[in-house]
Amino acid sequence: MFFKVDEQIFQRVNDYCVGVITAGKLTQPDRLDFLSGYYDAAFLDASQRLKDVDVKTMPGIEKYRKALTALGVNPNKFPCSIEALFRRIQKGNQINSISPLVDLGLAISIKYTFPVGLHAIDSFPGDMEVRFSNDDDVFDEGAHLTGQSEPVYVTGNSVRTRNWLWRQTEAGRSTTSDSKSLLFLIDGFLSDRESIIKARDELELFLKNLFSAETKAGFVCAETPSFEIA
Repeated sequence: MFFKVDEQIFQRVNDYCVGVITAGKLTQPDRLDFLSGYYDAAFLDASQRLKDVDVKTMPGIEKYRKALTALGVNPNKFPCSIEALFRRIQKGNQINSISPLVDLGLAISIKYTFPVGLHAIDSFPGDMEVRFSNDDDVFDEGAHLTGQSEPVYVTGNSVRTRNWLWRQTEAGRSTTSDSKSLLFLIDGFLSDRESIIKARDELELFLKNLFSAETKAGFVCAETPSFEIA
């Protein structure tokens, strides 16, 4: 089983890249106090950085807005997840803890200004792909993406994230602590390659040290458009 990005995506955004981590055999996390402190520190730092800032003009955010436009998605209507998260933090909205794994992904996302996706590999009927949707693809409640084509994260014909990095479907949010194998994805651009790898490696270290996970890390771009995940 692979994570892969379709050539048509790279034709629109040729510098797109993804840091990839698989994590298996996870245990209940050790040092929850450390993880909670890391999570809180990321939010506090972000709230300070975002004071009197127009989020959509931040250099890190502008790249995603331009890429969304290139992929045929209106970034004002369907902003990427990190932009939406920054806006919530800027407004002072409370971001409630969901689970240690989700909280860890959020903290890494906020610290490095990259969207971080989390998916349960156990639920995949096939490869996980980033591609343009077709009439056979299904999102929430069995609805089809008939008559339209949008960039999606999809496995088989089960859409997990719509409009590229906008919003996970119900199937995409089904990750639980009971999952035997998880896939973390850090989306970005080759101009930020070093930072993406740094974020990926930091996340992998936490998964190993706090969750005793067996991990494997990779990097997907136009030159290497797939990575074996299972």
